Amino acid sequence: PLNQEGMLNIFVHTIEDYVISVKPEVRIPKNYNRFVGLMEQLLKYGRVPPEAEEPLMFVKTMKLKDLIDKIKPRKVILFSEKGEKIRLTEIPKFLRKGDAFIIGGFPHSDFEEETYAVCDEVYSLYSKTLETWTVLSRILAILEMDNNVL
Repeated sequence: PLNQEGMLNIFVHTIEDYVISVKPEVRIPKNYNRFVGLMEQLLKYGRVPPEAEEPLMFVKTMKLKDLIDKIKPRKVILFSEKGEKIRLTEIPKFLRKGDAFIIGGFPHSDFEEETYAVCDEVYSLYSKTLETWTVLSRILAILEMDNNVL
């Protein structure tokens, strides 16, 4: 809902320094084969749909620091089990309009030093590693409630 209300911008930064930008109108396919087809089209043409002036998704080569410099957030918050422990209900105090937040989506290891370097604050929701979708769903839900979206 936060995305559908235009209150969220989604960027996916990969380990190979690609940035995927996802517009709020995008509906990610629920079917695996359609999702794979969408990703293939995105990587082959650099945009989805390929002929669109204003694509719903596009991919560019870009370092994380360059992305942060481009979007110019008020502050950048990283969520990591190594951060300062906060309660879920405290997130709206720390994360405000104009801020960017980063969560990891890798199978093991930790963020690179350059990721920590672009962040202003590092917080932890739990003392152990959590799945990406768990962290993201909790953050979005609390922000939706705080912004009266849900």
